[in-house]
Amino acid sequence: MEIIRELRNLNMTTKYVMLGKTPSIQYTWHTRNGNHVAEFKIWDWWDGKNISDLEISEKYRGLGLSYQLLNYATKKCGARNLAVEKSSIIAKHVYDKYGFQITDEDDKYYYMSLSKEIIDTWNRRNDNG
Repeated sequence: MEIIRELRNLNMTTKYVMLGKTPSIQYTWHTRNGNHVAEFKIWDWWDGKNISDLEISEKYRGLGLSYQLLNYATKKCGARNLAVEKSSIIAKHVYDKYGFQITDEDDKYYYMSLSKEIIDTWNRRNDNG
């Protein structure tokens, strides 16, 4: 297995896919050898851009890629919202640590969004160089 610690060292492809009846863009990262590393989908909804189906292949977990994927999804794609199954304790922890906050929930999911304060902080950092 190639040791992968940064998304920028991977090949990324995009394709248009449907999430039910909702059009989305699937971003997929592969090694130079063609091994699937990670993917997520971005789609527009009334509340803004959403992240869906963020997954890292099992053999590439624990390398810090989840935060890099979230950086790509939020800072390059503009995603601000996601839903996570309540049973996905590790994913929920990652989203909490990244800065997502619960805005709603039902029996199965937490619905989470980045706060305006987090986004304003990013924008100030970008404005200052």
